[in-house]
Amino acid sequence: MSSLMTPQRHTSVLAITLALVAVVLAGFLISINPLIGSAALLVVIVGVVVFVHPMVGLVACILSLVVGQLVRIPAFGTEGAILPNDILLPGLAAGWLWNGLVGRRVRFPSSPLSWPVAAMLAVFVLTFIGGASQFPFLTSHEQLVSALYIVRWAEYALLFFIVANMVTSRTIATRLLWTLLGAAALLTVLGFIQLKVFPDFSSMVPKGWDPHVGRMLSTWFDPNFLGGFLSFIAVIAGGLALYTNGKQRIVLWTLAAFFSIGVVLTFSRSGYVAFVAGVSVLTFLKSRRLFLLLVVAAGLVVMSVPRVQERVLGAFQVDVTAQTRIVSWKNALSVYVDHPVFGVGYNTYRYVQVDYGFQKDAADHSAGGSDSSLLTVLVTTGPIGFLVYCWMLWAYASIAWQSFRTHASPLVRGLGLGALAAMASVIAHSFFINSLLFPHMMETIAVTFGILIGLRSIEGRI
Repeated sequence: MSSLMTPQRHTSVLAITLALVAVVLAGFLISINPLIGSAALLVVIVGVVVFVHPMVGLVACILSLVVGQLVRIPAFGTEGAILPNDILLPGLAAGWLWNGLVGRRVRFPSSPLSWPVAAMLAVFVLTFIGGASQFPFLTSHEQLVSALYIVRWAEYALLFFIVANMVTSRTIATRLLWTLLGAAALLTVLGFIQLKVFPDFSSMVPKGWDPHVGRMLSTWFDPNFLGGFLSFIAVIAGGLALYTNGKQRIVLWTLAAFFSIGVVLTFSRSGYVAFVAGVSVLTFLKSRRLFLLLVVAAGLVVMSVPRVQERVLGAFQVDVTAQTRIVSWKNALSVYVDHPVFGVGYNTYRYVQVDYGFQKDAADHSAGGSDSSLLTVLVTTGPIGFLVYCWMLWAYASIAWQSFRTHASPLVRGLGLGALAAMASVIAHSFFINSLLFPHMMETIAVTFGILIGLRSIEGRI
């Protein structure tokens, strides 16, 4: 009998060994911190499931958008809560890498995003180190929380490559797109239910949330982020509908209209700006008549819904919300003036705001960043980080534009057009809300563009 193991048996032994080591480490963490250890154990379980059934983990991550902020585990203190995706995504990444390394199937599709993503991650790490050195008041706990946010950003960046790698056929790409649209539809349905049974969010103020009344929040607990997300998804559905025929086209237009109603009911001015920006790009590039039709429809909505009128007219006045946003911008600029070269370090801004007296508690949800994603990037990473981040956004737009303009496949063209309009939407939104760094939006962008790059790879057009 030969003592040499076959390659298949060697792979199984290695996989089991890695799983056992991971379980032991999780058990050790449980003895130190039950919450963190339990989360690590769940990550191991998800990783094992993904190792066996990779697509299950990816679908679970997409569907977790529906859970939103309902589940928050304060494992690192109130300012560093763990969301379901903070368990699912590391498990997905670990299982995918584990499967790929053992089976030698890891493939990173070439894309314009590769270099800017790598450069941005390097900037985050370097500025975090610099921030930790220039603010001696930061405790080891606060530095750990800040570092973990960099890990979270890296996971969402990796998600783009995971999705692109998993999209090996049009069937898989289509299923993932419908999963994303289905998750958005369910999130919107839950928003309608929330408006009916829990329209007043004032009771959540002690937990750090804003006192929204009569606005669609769904499970995200924030109408502004929800409005930005639904605007993003609405134009994705619209872009696909413009290049689809038959029953699917009817379903896609119906979903786009459904999401648009959701945007209206958030009564979020930043959501309205995002929607207008996205729809303008979508219709202007494809159909001027459709653009004019939607302008008329938007005008009718404004005239027929009094609260929408109030919100739109409020955009031309400096009300309480606008004043709060202006103060947030001024605070960020004043901090940047004091640290103009390397910024204050990624995600240390919440603690710096407390040190400056701008925030009372680093755990407040508004403390983590400025009411502008680009301004948050500037104040935390300096001008170099800002330019690299703009390079990354340009890469997203470039992928979408090339897909729309040069590809022969209607599916790729439709998704490319929708993705281009969606990026215009979220960038416009990010001028008023820190949406580009919001976990659920980062996931949505990564999944959308991962599918798009995967489809282009299948067609042989990178």
